[in-house]
Order: sequence, then structure tokens, then C-alpha cells
Amino acid sequence: LRESVRNLVGSMGEPIVPVVAGLSNTYTHYITTFEEYQKQRYEAASTIYGPHSLRAYQQQYTMMAEAMLNGQELPAGTPPEDLLDVQLSFIPGIIFDNSPGGLDFGSCIQQPHDANQGDFVTAKFISGHLRNDLMTDDTFLRVERNENGEWIEVAVDDDWSTRLYWERTNVILGESEVTVIWEIPEDALNGEYRIIHKGYYKSIIRGLTPYLGVSKTF
Repeated sequence: LRESVRNLVGSMGEPIVPVVAGLSNTYTHYITTFEEYQKQRYEAASTIYGPHSLRAYQQQYTMMAEAMLNGQELPAGTPPEDLLDVQLSFIPGIIFDNSPGGLDFGSCIQQPHDANQGDFVTAKFISGHLRNDLMTDDTFLRVERNENGEWIEVAVDDDWSTRLYWERTNVILGESEVTVIWEIPEDALNGEYRIIHKGYYKSIIRGLTPYLGVSKTF
């Protein structure tokens, strides 16, 4: 695929280096050569659009590259069919969440302790089911540092230094807990920190409601 685009832009005298970045590979799955497809090993058997998928990609990508270089606009074409409504799921749905008596969602039931660089700090919160909202554009946790009265974000749930564990502590009553662990980096600044957990809990009547939990400082 890259070679096809490179030959095209080279023939047009453009000093461009094509790079293939599989940002959409969840949808396209595997793409193999015609010869590899005949073997029907794992990758070939997972090439869902047939033995000529690669040639189709070469044709379309060279066409788009040529149009881009010529400033030409191409028609969008037919969008792929939306099959979300016909997919089967064997994961049971979330009926409701509940917090134990006397506690609110977000209550910190295990507070972090004072620590130094290289130590692990743990905080535990009353939570809703994490599948209520996957927080795709947000984060389930934040580690913050107090800087002259303003809380500055230090780490979130996609940092290597943080871990998050969710547990359904009572299936019948719908109770859950989230444990947040932060491994303090060696280059962390000395100061006052806190851990935040956020999410959504589900009520049969009100639906989804956001909540926020904040630990004590350490």
C-alpha cells in the first residue's frame, strides 16, 4: 500500500514520504496480499473483505493521493452499514447502583497516606458501575497537586503510574467500590496531593447521575 502511494507521488514529482498509520484498523481488520489470503492462516482468515482487499486499498489510496495533490475533491461514496442494532451481546445490562447505608457515591472509604517518591498511594471510593459511562473523553481518576491554592492535574487513568480496580462488592444490592493506586514517580515534586475518582451511578427512576469523590490530602 505504501509503495503504491509512493510510486504515484514520485511520478508526479512530489518529495513526499507516505506513512501507513492504522488508526482505523478496528473497522478494517486485517489486510493481506492475494497470495497470503490463499493460505487462510489467522491474518488471512480475518481479512473480512476477501482476497482482493489489498488491491482495492491500493486503487483507492492512490486515487485519493492523486486527488489531494491536484486539489481535486472526490465524492464521499457510500458509508459503511451501521450494524450496531443487530449485534448480539452476552454481557448483562446494568440495572441499578446502590451505595451502602450512610455513604454517598464518591465517598472515600480508604484514605491515602503520606508518602515519598517511589511509594504506592492507595485510595478507595464508593462507586457506580464503570460501564455506566466509559469516560472515553474524560478520565475515571485524577491525581492533583496543590500549587499556590490551585489544584494542578498530575496524572489520569491513562498514565503508567496509575491503576484503577473496580469491584462489585454486592451483586444483589448493586454496591461497588473503586480502588485507585498511584505509584509516585521519582521526579514528582514535593507538595500536597489528592486523588479524585469520578463516574456515574444508575438509578431505576432517574437514570444516570454523575458523582465525584475526593480524598484527603497527602
